[in-house]
Amino acid sequence: MPSANSQQQHQNDAFINTHNHLSGSESYKKDPGILLISDNNGLVVSRSGQVLDERSSSLKLFKGGSPLALELAYPYLLTILPKCIEVRNPISTALLQNIHISGPKVIYNSNRLVYIADALTVYKLVPENYGTVIDSIAEKGYLEEAINLLGVIPNVWISDKDERLRNLNILKAKDLFQKGNYEDSMFLFIDISANPDDVIPLCASLIDEGQDRTNASNGLEVNISEEDLVANSHSINSGGAASSTPSILSSQRLLVADDNNRDALRALLSYLVDARRKISKLSSADPDSNLIFNGIKLVPEFYGSNLSQAATKIDTTLLKCYMQINPGLVGPLLRV
Repeated sequence: MPSANSQQQHQNDAFINTHNHLSGSESYKKDPGILLISDNNGLVVSRSGQVLDERSSSLKLFKGGSPLALELAYPYLLTILPKCIEVRNPISTALLQNIHISGPKVIYNSNRLVYIADALTVYKLVPENYGTVIDSIAEKGYLEEAINLLGVIPNVWISDKDERLRNLNILKAKDLFQKGNYEDSMFLFIDISANPDDVIPLCASLIDEGQDRTNASNGLEVNISEEDLVANSHSINSGGAASSTPSILSSQRLLVADDNNRDALRALLSYLVDARRKISKLSSADPDSNLIFNGIKLVPEFYGSNLSQAATKIDTTLLKCYMQINPGLVGPLLRV
């Protein structure tokens, strides 16, 4: 029989599957429900019998064949297959790791330790440090998986859980913004009461770009790119109205860019207004008072080392946003 560390060689081939077989919907997070298995198909239903993810009914959850057994080795879901053991996220059921043990016959789950036996060998599966696991998943870009997994790990198992969750959600919100999901990004920043230093830089280039466009428009300047000149030459060859082509193309690009900027800045406004309100409450609150938001105690450190500087930065950005989105509000804002 091998020693307790003999399984280490199997744990070294950990990987994250790029396909989330069942996504962790909000309803699933609130009601873990029941995982129904038939052959290699899986279906998650609530305790009232409703399907929690419509896509799960048509997905092959276990591509390695029908599972011999399922074990919840908290915080992981173990799937015992004929040629391997799959370690899955219990929230999304996404594959986290494959452990190659051919022909497992017996599994014994002793809370956090799991023993698996094949025809000749007994293996002991020992969980890695949870912080290291979460960091590894996040570094590979699977932020949602890291957040889901960290959410089910008890606080006593990972001392800085709240701080890790906050940092992961900040990374997720930034990723959403970069993908153009501006509202979802700012809603998440609001939920975690993010520091303006993490949020405002995302829109800095948009604000400056919008101001440059405004100045160019007032000066009746039109920049014609090399692409426009090529399009112009094509129009000449085809006998079209060549002189109008560059200005039309430039105007269309300007409108699209302006609309995109406005969507981002409108979303940013919701965060700025919320942050301004929270900072005001923190500044006037008694040091011993508890301000709770989304079940989390609101503390000045969320907004940096200096609340006054954070408030000034937020007010300045608010002014810049209003100047582009709704200049009529600039006057009342300055009179406050």
